[in-house]
Amino acid sequence: MKKLRDVLSDKSKWTKRAMARDADDDCVGVHSKEACKFCLVGALDKLDLTAKEYNLKRAKIGNYIKKFPAADILYGSAIPMGPEFYSLSKFNDFNSWETIDTMLNELDI
Repeated sequence: MKKLRDVLSDKSKWTKRAMARDADDDCVGVHSKEACKFCLVGALDKLDLTAKEYNLKRAKIGNYIKKFPAADILYGSAIPMGPEFYSLSKFNDFNSWETIDTMLNELDI
């Protein structure tokens, strides 16, 4: 199984406020051959995971996000279905590469 680290190997492969970007920083589709930078959600989509694999990775990230202060206010709504519903896009867009990098290293997903 592929890992998010395969797609987000370093800061130059990561982006905010778009699922995917090309080398000119223009928004492109996740599966575009020009796509070379991805947010967390775009990277998950790029992996072409099964629904089960996708949900497992998303739940691990959700559990990681909920440890941050005010996570249910800033990073997603307090949906009673579980941490997998915390907003990955908000977490991605309101944090630094260092935070994302640390998460990828800790979770090994």
